[in-house]
Amino acid sequence: RMRVTRASSNGLDDSREIMVEPWYGTQYQTSTLSSTLLAELKAIEKGNSTLHPDIEGELKLPGRNIFIPERFNVPISPAVVEPVKEPKLLLLGTHEDDSNLKLWHKLDDTFEQPKSQISVFFRTPLLSVTPLKAQRALLFKDLLKHCLVLYDATLAGLHYDFIVLAEGFEVRITGFSDKLPALLEECLKALKEMRFSEIDFEVVRDRQLRSLLNFPREAPYWHASYHLNSLL
Repeated sequence: RMRVTRASSNGLDDSREIMVEPWYGTQYQTSTLSSTLLAELKAIEKGNSTLHPDIEGELKLPGRNIFIPERFNVPISPAVVEPVKEPKLLLLGTHEDDSNLKLWHKLDDTFEQPKSQISVFFRTPLLSVTPLKAQRALLFKDLLKHCLVLYDATLAGLHYDFIVLAEGFEVRITGFSDKLPALLEECLKALKEMRFSEIDFEVVRDRQLRSLLNFPREAPYWHASYHLNSLL
């Protein structure tokens, strides 16, 4: 059995029955898969498809996953009476080009897992000077998340995220320590070199527009939390 769900902003087919679900009153339609499509799927399964004669040649194993960790050792920390609660400042920029650079580090002396979290924060007030610039920053962030698809990193237990804050822009990655530098390099490279197509822009723009239009429909407690954060 197979069920295919299709969501679209286009109108429903008036020639078929329109149903309404009972919770939110959303209209929807159901239909069976066409006999032509079912016959083609069966032909592909048997290896005698006329539309896709080289289907076996098109299927192949993926390449080597460079993000799979190979080392799981944990740095041995000296015995301490109490865990360190605050990170330590390792580097403070002194030259003109890096006078605002600060590097903080805190060793995991509680759980001692072979995992880490790296947070690169670009502090700038320019992202929230005006509502327009704030929305552009969100658009850029969503475009990055839409276009940068590191499937291999996700399979290897690594995670990455781009976050827009009132104080600046953050790149955050988590996962096994061994391959985090490689993931950080890919994220920073995308931040500097990523190019977006018009199709990507329209997809993300439409998603943001729908999010803004749906804002008044959010639950009251969500609105209360949003306005409270804005005041703070």
